[in-house]
Amino acid sequence: MGIKWRGYSAVLRDRSLLGLVAYMVVPLFVAGVGCVLLAGTVERMHDTSVFSGRGERAVGIVVARDGHPGPPKTSAIIVRFTAADGSRHTFRESGEGRVGATVRVLYDPQNPGKATTRSPAFRWVMASMLMVVCAVMILVGAGISFVLGREILHEVREGIDIPQDEPAARSDR
Repeated sequence: MGIKWRGYSAVLRDRSLLGLVAYMVVPLFVAGVGCVLLAGTVERMHDTSVFSGRGERAVGIVVARDGHPGPPKTSAIIVRFTAADGSRHTFRESGEGRVGATVRVLYDPQNPGKATTRSPAFRWVMASMLMVVCAVMILVGAGISFVLGREILHEVREGIDIPQDEPAARSDR
């Protein structure tokens, strides 16, 4: 049994199974990354919903700055605040601020460790934009994988050469 490769792509013409697998891995990887990001985005949207619903406000103080000035520039602030029950909490969030500055903090009273200096509206917009990016990654990756997989399977099926039994071999049975 031999395979006749009549494919249109260089990968199929190379007759490399590893090439075929690699051809499919990249779009599947993109879709997988989109799924992982989507899971994080759903958690972020849940947190935003909690902040919007039962979130409490407090005044916090920027106690330190964290980050790297070089490319890519990253900056974060470390904020300390006192919850309504009198307990003190510290959290880190990306953003700018000078040490000693006061900031408004929104936190979950059932879990004061989850806190933010961002407004719920800002968090909803950012999470929604990330949700769209995740959906595009998943749809494009899965769509390309489906189309390529279907075409590769079609090429392989058409290229299989099934040998015919000899008439003399059948009469001996």
